[in-house]
Amino acid sequence: MHDPEEAWRQAEGHRLLVRVRALLAMADSSEFVAEARAFSDKAGRMAEEYGIAPELLRFPREPLQVAVVVAELQRLQTELERHAEEEALWATKTAEWSTLLDEYDTVLEAAAGMVQLPIPRLPYGSARRFRPEERAYIEQLIHTKVSSR
Repeated sequence: MHDPEEAWRQAEGHRLLVRVRALLAMADSSEFVAEARAFSDKAGRMAEEYGIAPELLRFPREPLQVAVVVAELQRLQTELERHAEEEALWATKTAEWSTLLDEYDTVLEAAAGMVQLPIPRLPYGSARRFRPEERAYIEQLIHTKVSSR
């Protein structure tokens, strides 16, 4: 069953996130230092007041999906690096490592779509497994997309 109050809270949270990102985009595009600072300060106060994650405020002139995908890629990369450093845990954390890789590949697939990289469709229920060089290529495309602004 759908909870109307939860749906309203999510919609309101999304509305606030979009508003804060719009303020940051206006700050980013303003030619006037004082105006840019005012927009940026207002966005910062709102983000702090409403507990908006800083990762979602990156790249305000890009669609929100870009910020979400980049933040998720960074989170998963950090988790994978942490697992790689803890070799003693490999025997007991193999399933967790595998799950992280699956999530990472899922996010990379979404990223590939954002940069219009054609990815062949898989049969329903099949999990995509990117090779390391494919992962690196998609990561580079995303990095180029967000750093070109």
